[in-house]
Amino acid sequence: MNNGQVDFLVLAPLAEEIEALSKTLGFSITSSRVLENGATCYSLELPNNEGNGIVQVCVVKLIHQGVLRAGVTASRLIAHWRPWCVVSFGIAGGFVGDDVELRDVIVPEVVIYYEPAKETRRGRKSKRQPRFLPIPTSLLLQTICRRIQPSAMKVIGPGIRLEGLLASGEKKITDREAPVREALGDYNDKILGVEMEAAGVGAATLEFPEYCPVPHLLVVKGVSDDATIADNPKNSEPEKIKRKENRRMAAVNAAQFLKMVMENSKPEHPVKVEVSPASKVKELARSIQTKIPNIFLARPLRQDDLIRAINRLDRLPTVYYHWRIMHRHVHWVDFCHILLMKRLQQIGLPVEALITDGERPFQQEARSHTGKLVEAVLGPQAHISWHSEIAKEAGKYAQHARDNGFDETARQTLLRAGHILGVRAGNLITEQWLHYIAWSARATGRCLVLFWDRHARMYKQLLSIISLDPLLIPGPSFELNGTLGKYDEPGKGLVIDPPRFDSIIGWLEKSPPASYVSDLARYLTLDELPKVPPAKEWVVTEGRELLEKYPRLRNRLASPLRNRKFNIATFGILDAMLKWNRIFFKDW
Repeated sequence: MNNGQVDFLVLAPLAEEIEALSKTLGFSITSSRVLENGATCYSLELPNNEGNGIVQVCVVKLIHQGVLRAGVTASRLIAHWRPWCVVSFGIAGGFVGDDVELRDVIVPEVVIYYEPAKETRRGRKSKRQPRFLPIPTSLLLQTICRRIQPSAMKVIGPGIRLEGLLASGEKKITDREAPVREALGDYNDKILGVEMEAAGVGAATLEFPEYCPVPHLLVVKGVSDDATIADNPKNSEPEKIKRKENRRMAAVNAAQFLKMVMENSKPEHPVKVEVSPASKVKELARSIQTKIPNIFLARPLRQDDLIRAINRLDRLPTVYYHWRIMHRHVHWVDFCHILLMKRLQQIGLPVEALITDGERPFQQEARSHTGKLVEAVLGPQAHISWHSEIAKEAGKYAQHARDNGFDETARQTLLRAGHILGVRAGNLITEQWLHYIAWSARATGRCLVLFWDRHARMYKQLLSIISLDPLLIPGPSFELNGTLGKYDEPGKGLVIDPPRFDSIIGWLEKSPPASYVSDLARYLTLDELPKVPPAKEWVVTEGRELLEKYPRLRNRLASPLRNRKFNIATFGILDAMLKWNRIFFKDW
C-alpha cells in the first residue's frame, strides 16, 4: 500500500459475503491478517481500466453485525488508511414486489438510518416514532454505476437497482405489519430493503473534515431474503436449501457488480487541506485589492464550519459568497468563500462559483465586480453561474414537481442548483421557494441551508415539508441580546447581512443598551463612527437632516433618541443603512 493508503476499503460482516468476494476478486481466505480490533483483513491489488491500471483493495470482515460496530470499525480504518472509497458490502432483506426481486443487487442513492426515535404518549399507550437520518452515497460512484449498468446486466441479469433508498438499523424487520416497516413506507415508498451496517459505515465517512473530500461512500447489497416474510424454523429441507442458495447468489451478484465498479474507477487521493494563517489571508487580500480597487473584505465566516460543509458535499463543489454595496464603488464580500474556492482549485478539484446577484442597476454593477473578483482569484478557467438564473429555472421545476410529481427533469435541475441552497431567491414566491428547497433536498439527499434570513415561522414551515434535518450555517449575524422579535433568525442573531431594516429599527425602538447599539454601528459603518466630541456636531447636522427627511423614522425612534448616549450610535446605524439601500427609505 502506498503511504498506508488504500483505494477501496470493503467492509462485510458475514462469512458467506467474504467467500463471495474471495471467489470474485481472486484473493485467498487463508492469506489474512488480524487487525488490532480483532477484525480480519485481506489485501489485494486489482487491475482496472482507468488511471495506472491498479486498484489497492482492503477487504475487512467485521467481528459483529450492527450499525454501531460497523461505524466504530470504519472510523478507525478510515483514519488509518484514508481510503478513496468506503464500501458497505453484503446481503440485505428486500421488500420484494414490483421493484425488487430475490438475488437483485441494490446500490442505493441514500441510506436511511431508522433507529433514532422519540417517545410520544397517546391516551394510555406510548408510541415510539422513528426519526430518519439520511446519508447520501457518492454521486461520482453513482455515475460510474449507471455507466456500467448495461454491461453488468449481461453478466448478472436485469436486477440491478440504482435508484432508491436502503434502510439501515440494528433491528431485523421480518413482518410486513411491523410499526417500523409501516413508518418506512410512510417516509418514502422508494425504500427497497433493509440491512444492519451501512448507516454506521456512512456516518463514519462524514467524521473527517480535515481533508477534502471525505471518502466516497458506496453501498452494494444483494437481496437474499424477503424482508416482509418472517423466518420459519419449520421450513422443509428443500426450502432451506433454496434459501441458502438465494443468499449465496445474492452475495455473488453483489461481488460481481462491485468488481466492475472497481475496474472502471479512477481513485485520486487528495492532499490534506490546510487552513491558511491570518497573515497569508491578509497578504492575498491585499493582492486582490490592487487588482480591483475599492474592495472591502468583510469578516469571514468560521473557516472550519465552511470546510466541513464543503467536504461533506460529494460533487462539483459549489461555493456561495455574497456582496454588499456600501456606496457606488465599494463592493464588500466575505473573502473566506474565495479562499475556499482557491484552496479546492489548488488540490485539483473543479470549482463552480454560484454567485448571488439581482436585476436592479446597482446589483448588475456588483455582478460585474463579482466576475472580475472571481477571475482575479481563480483565473478564467473557473466556471461562474448566477444565482438569479438558476433560481428562475429551479423555481419553475419546483412548481412543476409540486403539481405533477417528481420527475427526472426536476431532479437534474435541482441537482444543478446545488446542495448548498441560497435562501434569497428573489424570483420565487415564498411557497415556491420552500418547495424548491424540499424538492432539492429530495434530489440531493441533504439539505444545507446557508445564510438563513427568514423569520422563525418560515423556518418551522420549511421543517414541516422536508423529510430530513437541515444543517444550518448562519451568516455573519451580529449576536446581541437575542430578543429581537419575530424577525430573528433561528440562531437568535440580528440579521444584518444584508440589514433587515424593519428588524433593526424595531430593535432600536426597544431602547437596547447603548453599548449594543454602538457595537452594531461600528460594524455597519466599517468602524468609521465618530469617536470624539465633534460627534455631537454630527448628530445636530446629519441626524437632524435624517429625521426631517424621513418622518416615519422620526416617529418610531422618538423615545430612544432622547437618550444622548444612545443617539450618536443610532444615527451612525441609520446613516450606514442609507448607504446600503437608499431605495428602502424612499417611502419613509
